[in-house]
Amino acid sequence: MSTDFPVLSEISEPQFAIDPSSAYRSAHNYEGPGIFEMPNGEGLVITSYKTLNDLRTHPKLEAQNRSGRKGGSGPEGPLAALSSRGPFFMNEPAHTPTALAVYHPMSPSRNDALIGAIRSIANNAMDKILTSGEADLVNGYAVEIATRFWLQFLGVPTEMRESFSRWSSSIVPMLAFERTDEQVTQANKSADEMWRYLREHYENIKDSENKNAFHLLGAALHASDVEKVPDNPADPIAAMTFDGIDSVATATANVLYTCLRHPDQLALVRENMSLLPSAWRESMRYEPSLIGLHRAPSEAIEYEGVKIPSDVNILMLWAAANRDPRIFDEPDRFDIHRENQRFLTFGGGSRICKGRYLVKLQAEIALGVLLERSRSVELTADRSDWGPAGLIRSVQSIPVYVTAK
Repeated sequence: MSTDFPVLSEISEPQFAIDPSSAYRSAHNYEGPGIFEMPNGEGLVITSYKTLNDLRTHPKLEAQNRSGRKGGSGPEGPLAALSSRGPFFMNEPAHTPTALAVYHPMSPSRNDALIGAIRSIANNAMDKILTSGEADLVNGYAVEIATRFWLQFLGVPTEMRESFSRWSSSIVPMLAFERTDEQVTQANKSADEMWRYLREHYENIKDSENKNAFHLLGAALHASDVEKVPDNPADPIAAMTFDGIDSVATATANVLYTCLRHPDQLALVRENMSLLPSAWRESMRYEPSLIGLHRAPSEAIEYEGVKIPSDVNILMLWAAANRDPRIFDEPDRFDIHRENQRFLTFGGGSRICKGRYLVKLQAEIALGVLLERSRSVELTADRSDWGPAGLIRSVQSIPVYVTAK
């Protein structure tokens, strides 16, 4: 694609995986609407808070154009088919009713059931951590909570935990900026296995009196008469399972790590647990687990005199907007008392993240239970390993020593 947009070359540099904030600062130094070309020629990237905030609800900005992507698993194959069954990759008219149906089982309307289940799982995980005092809060806590909750949410037997962890984790490399052919093959294999299992699982439980997310989602889908809305709840659930496990676990881990890296702020939360929501919001602004996602205009659009052609993929770089100094004072400072916490991490408009409430609950409860049941939590090493550069920014380990109360 040939445009007059500057190239945001910093995204392709090794430093981006370690600390992307320098790339965000570079982008914000440019005048204009913060629209750049991707260095790999794959499309555009938007970094400005104002531009992203304005465009996130644009009616012509729909699902990404997968045939125009060089990254990911490609436009064909089991993983592409799996993704197409989720609302984020749908266009209208099927997108809105599917998105609303998907949101229902994870919404505040089910607050008591969700909180009770998450707290129980978090406390069980803490029991194990306190036995030895040493733990990795990523795999031994955040991933444990997210995986066990998701299985319970779907009524899946706990013995399937390893399979679901393997399926979900093998999809993670598809969100990296670079991946191997072997990783693509494994991701497609896992996507197919997971979808087939969930379809069979639904057939086994659909008439059960013990209702779970399948039944709630199925009822909402069947209430719609819009063409192309999935008729089997296993299809969108399979598309959501990666996010339900890995994305939620990553967000929880990033919140825990960010707070531990700022002990003065963590001490404030320990002294006043009503600050948990503020700590979560500032962590989601400061260190989001998903830095952005692609969308594409269904027809050419114009924004502030800038013309964006149809079907071009646009990386909505929400994490850059969260560090925009025109919106946030001292954006590189972590401050749970920050007056403006209007982050854009979850996108917006009809395509806002449908699992955002679940992300909030798991992270807040995980941090709360950790503080409630400990006298101190000490980082025993700080390797600051965030994995490869990509759309997922995930702290790889949080080694700690926990002293029980």
